[in-house]
Parts: sequence; structure tokens; C-alpha cells
Amino acid sequence: KNLKDVDGTLVSLLLEEVEQGVTEALELVASRCRAWQETRRALEGDVAKGEKRARQYQEKLDAKQKEVVNLLEALKTAEQKGSNSADTGNSKGRAPHISTNGSAGLPVVS
Repeated sequence: KNLKDVDGTLVSLLLEEVEQGVTEALELVASRCRAWQETRRALEGDVAKGEKRARQYQEKLDAKQKEVVNLLEALKTAEQKGSNSADTGNSKGRAPHISTNGSAGLPVVS
């Protein structure tokens, strides 16, 4: 009977240790899972901020591009008016010539 009690106590102690180990392992897994979720949320927030910033830059770029196109059109109109004035003898100088800078592709008035 004494041996059975010792065996029962040992089994009980082993089961408690296994239960404690499993509990600790589950807590560790849950903790890591929470950490990954927090990291993922933070990264998603960073991505959203980056996308917003990229949209803002694209809008600014589009506005500048439209401004350049408008300026080019105004210059071409001025060049044509100047050319027409030169044809009729009303111009005091030559009309500006619009070309593009080969390296940057930017408009240049000469």
C-alpha cells in the first residue's frame, strides 16, 4: 500500500509539472502571438502612412506637371503671337524659341 501511495504521489507531481509546463508554453505562445499582432498593426499603420504620403506627392507632382504644361502652352502662344507680329512688322524683336534640354527634357526658352 505504501508503494502505491508513493507511485500515486509521483504521478500526481509529474502531472502537475507537465500541466505547469504546458501552461507556461501556452502563455509564451499567446504572448508571442500578441507581439506579432502588435507588430503587424504597427507595420500596417506605417504602410498606410506611406501610401498617404505617396498620394500627396503624386498630387503635387501632377499639379506641377499641369503647371509646366500650362506654361509651355502660354509660351507657345506668345511665340506664335510674336511670330505673327514679326510677319506684320509690329514686333521690335524676335519671338522666343521653345526647345527642350536634351539631358533633362525640360523646356528652354531662347
